[in-house]
Amino acid sequence: MEKSEQKKTEKKKAKRITGRTVTVCLLLIFIVYIGVSVIINSGGSIKTYMATNGEESESFTVDGYIFKEQTVITAPKDGYLECIADESGRVANGGTVAYIYESEVDTKTRNRISELETKIAKIENDNLTMAASENDALRLEQDIASEIKKIPVCVRDNDMSQIEEIRESLDRIMDAKRKISGEDSDGEATLKALKEEKAELESRNAVSKTEVTTPVSGSFTARVDGLEEQLGADKLSDICQSYLNELKSTEIEARTDSKVKKGDPIGKVVDTYTWYFAAEISEDIANTLSAGDSIRLKFLDSSDNIISGSVYSITDAKGGKAVLVIESSAYVDNLYAMSGAKVEIIRKTYEGLKIPAECVRVKADSKGVYIVSGNKVRFRNADVYYIDDDWAIVSKEEKNGIKLYDEVIVSGSNIYEGKVVR
Repeated sequence: MEKSEQKKTEKKKAKRITGRTVTVCLLLIFIVYIGVSVIINSGGSIKTYMATNGEESESFTVDGYIFKEQTVITAPKDGYLECIADESGRVANGGTVAYIYESEVDTKTRNRISELETKIAKIENDNLTMAASENDALRLEQDIASEIKKIPVCVRDNDMSQIEEIRESLDRIMDAKRKISGEDSDGEATLKALKEEKAELESRNAVSKTEVTTPVSGSFTARVDGLEEQLGADKLSDICQSYLNELKSTEIEARTDSKVKKGDPIGKVVDTYTWYFAAEISEDIANTLSAGDSIRLKFLDSSDNIISGSVYSITDAKGGKAVLVIESSAYVDNLYAMSGAKVEIIRKTYEGLKIPAECVRVKADSKGVYIVSGNKVRFRNADVYYIDDDWAIVSKEEKNGIKLYDEVIVSGSNIYEGKVVR
């Protein structure tokens, strides 16, 4: 009897274990089923992008040449050159742009003479200005106060050169004030001392120099490379592919030595603000442009600024190529010194909502995007202005379309209208 009872107990125990095992298995199957269902219905994780205002451009990059009205200035005699005009600075007709020294003067002496000349010119110019206000004591007091106010800013910026200029300006103003009060003036004595020091340096170093003046007004640059004549604006009438090829093969003759001979080019003055950029382009691109078209440019080696211009002319295509000439009056850093440049030419710019290109989809022959609205997926129409491999620009005016700051779906599996994703 005991054995029979034991067997019955073991059978009941086995049934309980089996029942538990089945229950656990069913539970695991249910969990897996729910997980798979969630994954299938949610499409897994999705990647989104917020639609923002932006722009993209159709552009191409070319190497070309800059044509401009320019006058080359040559050395009037043999000697050693010192340019005194600021690079790309404005000069007046007849203005002095350089000196030719008969003999080589050491750099320290030459720099000191130049410094003295600048100070003398400044004092003489200020004397003329002060003469008009010598009888206006109040005006001088205001000028003193104005100069003193500048000092804390210069101290904050650690601009010691500006502080020195302020000190010199205050000295001149105080000198004018002393004249009004009848006191002895230091200005004339300072000017006399500067002139005497300059004369003594020139005499001691046997300095003999000849002024070099400009026959035209404009912007001066000391950089010449031998292409000035070929890149004159008057040469645009000869522009063609072979002309540009000749320029490419022309050897650059940049001056590097301060010693010059009579007739050597020592600088140039760009007479006008208008300049032209000429480059070879493909026939396909040429067919999309016409004379007078507005266009934008970016000089890749000198500035990040984008400037405006217009198509001046396009030559007839030959061998699948044409020559594009662009006209502009916009300012570009170092433009007056440049002969050639690498330029990005922007044909057209599209503005609107900027989104990744992969967001754009086609549903029932309509272009649009999927967005996340609340916790569901919604399809929005999209008028696509521009699209490339990376970005798309779409209208923000499209009825029932995408809006600014919409959360646009970039990627995700099993995406459809009304799907719950959160």
